[in-house]
Amino acid sequence: MDYAPLPLTDNSLVRRLALHVARELGWNEDWLNDGGKGFVHTHSQGPVVLESPGIRVLRPTTAQLLAMKLMAWRDDVDIQDAGLLLDSLQIQSPEEAWNQCAEFVIPGMELKARYALDDLWQRRD
Repeated sequence: MDYAPLPLTDNSLVRRLALHVARELGWNEDWLNDGGKGFVHTHSQGPVVLESPGIRVLRPTTAQLLAMKLMAWRDDVDIQDAGLLLDSLQIQSPEEAWNQCAEFVIPGMELKARYALDDLWQRRD
């Protein structure tokens, strides 16, 4: 088995634990953001961010993160984040960007994501 999902039935427990971590480490209380879960359609094999006995944690690829931000496209934070992700891909055209992230776009959200990408590309000029 590549991974074992752990069903969390008590979200309040997770929030209390996250608050404890925030206070202990001096982080913002909203450091744990689960808002992205609604924009995950498929999983990519990004770089390993943690590996210890019994656990291996990977982050999504930059292209998948960009697709998630393009689907969200709610506010200046999403726009700024998407711009940073787009810049890190070092691509030359919006078509090239779309080709890299389209597979991660949830069916039915393609139009919003594509318009967001076009808007983001125009902001770069």
